[in-house]
Amino acid sequence: MNNLGKSMLFRILIVLVPIILIAVIFSGLIKVGINYQSAAPIVFIIIVIVLVAFYLIGKRNKDRKASVPSESLKPNIFGANPQARSFLESRGYKIHTIGLQLFEKYKQIQIDWMNFNYDGLKANLTDELYNTYKMDLELLKSKNQRNIMENISLDTTIITNAFEEGGFLTIEMRMSVFQSDYIVDEKGNVLKKASGSGYPCFYDLTFVKKLNSSNELICPGCGYEMTHERTNICPYCHSVVISNNGDFVLSKKTRIDRKV
Repeated sequence: MNNLGKSMLFRILIVLVPIILIAVIFSGLIKVGINYQSAAPIVFIIIVIVLVAFYLIGKRNKDRKASVPSESLKPNIFGANPQARSFLESRGYKIHTIGLQLFEKYKQIQIDWMNFNYDGLKANLTDELYNTYKMDLELLKSKNQRNIMENISLDTTIITNAFEEGGFLTIEMRMSVFQSDYIVDEKGNVLKKASGSGYPCFYDLTFVKKLNSSNELICPGCGYEMTHERTNICPYCHSVVISNNGDFVLSKKTRIDRKV
């Protein structure tokens, strides 16, 4: 029986049990010679006890559900294809944990973007993506505009790929989120709202994490050791080399348009 069926059964029992008890108790008391007026207080006390018992049972079940983590209540929020799941779990990652962690990373990036927090963006983006964001923010700033990103909540995350290469762990995922996304001027007047308001927004995201905690930089594209280079661009394959503290950073973000 599903949760809805159990809830309906519980409500029916709350109504039926007192009625049945009243009928049974009155019938029994009359048989032993007690009239209705004398039986009423006894019946009332028994009904109160039964209702209190039902209330306590319902409250205990509610508290038990509230104590369960939200990701357990909605197991389909965090998913992964079998290969990616097997790969990550073999390295000690839990799908719901890494999914929630990367959503929080995405959310913080949107907040830093909205607030022109360049340092926050730089800590959570690859240099290449950071430079793109910085140019877009400078354009907004020159127009005295601001991109508001608020009411961000998670719909689903699906990890589509995960692999290690060149000293980096890469996780590719599709994430759908609900969010308010609009442009305002310096007076707070709304100039433009993002399309699809009221529906989840879908993104293909790529996060990377440096596995080697040393200061040695290795190109993720060709494996070249960037020991003596003064730039983070590989001189051979021209890939962007990430110099971070071992946390996940966003390296690619693509919005997926879906017709509803």
